[in-house]
Amino acid sequence: MLNTGGIINSARRSPSARIWRGSAWAEKTVWRIAARKLVRAVEYIQDQLDTDLTVSGIAQAVSMSPYHFMRLFKESTGQSPHQYVIEARVRKAKELLTTGKFTISEAAHHVGFVDQSHLTRHFKRVFGMPPKTLLSCGESCFLPKKRARLQDNHNVFNECLRENADL
Repeated sequence: MLNTGGIINSARRSPSARIWRGSAWAEKTVWRIAARKLVRAVEYIQDQLDTDLTVSGIAQAVSMSPYHFMRLFKESTGQSPHQYVIEARVRKAKELLTTGKFTISEAAHHVGFVDQSHLTRHFKRVFGMPPKTLLSCGESCFLPKKRARLQDNHNVFNECLRENADL
């Protein structure tokens, strides 16, 4: 970690990346958020999932400007803070649904989604199937979404539906 100023203290320098600039290769310094600040941001997000999370609120929790935090968070994790929050909410909703104590609507509200359809849309994007399928099949037919294995997920999904239709 460099010790030359406020902005640099909150980030660490990674090896340079080569980028194409016009007619020649140029070196670009890649900055990443400090591990302790990243951990603190993720903990804050997990603790506040049911509230209205904003980039400025998360950035304030880790003592950074919103723009700087958003840029470094994306460079460090590969996701924007908003994408991370949505996926964290979906993962938490999945945990709640697998306990069997919550309906889809209750789980949606418990993790900070406005309504069930909002959860369902993001759940399908992240896991490749709607939450109702998870409720009817349980963990036995659940596979995380992988682009190369979408067909396999679809086959498992259909097989699970056929098994549960007999019940």
